Order: sequence, then structure tokens, then C-alpha cells
Amino acid sequence: MTKRIIPPCRKCPYKLGKVTAPKNPCPSCKLNGYSAYEQMIKLADGGGKDVKQRV
Repeated sequence: MTKRIIPPCRKCPYKLGKVTAPKNPCPSCKLNGYSAYEQMIKLADGGGKDVKQRV
């Protein structure tokens, strides 16, 4: 049995213009099973705010 992957492109922050990239991430996102989508969601939601800065 094969698992069908449904791309989340309609909700993708790159496609919606919430996240910009110097290079179109869509081809590599498709190759890695759309896992780049999760990373872009974190960036679009301000996921970098949780990162502690070194002192």
C-alpha cells in the first residue's frame, strides 16, 4: 500500500506571498515530501521568536 501525499500548496506561505525566498522552493519541497511547508509555516508565524540569543 502506498501513502498518498497531498500537497498543501493552497495554504503554503510562499504561494500566499507571506514568505519570500531568493529561489523558488517548490521543486525541492515536492522532492522532500513537502516538509519544507512545515518550515515555512514556522517562519511565517514568527517561529524564530523562540530562538534564544547568545550573550
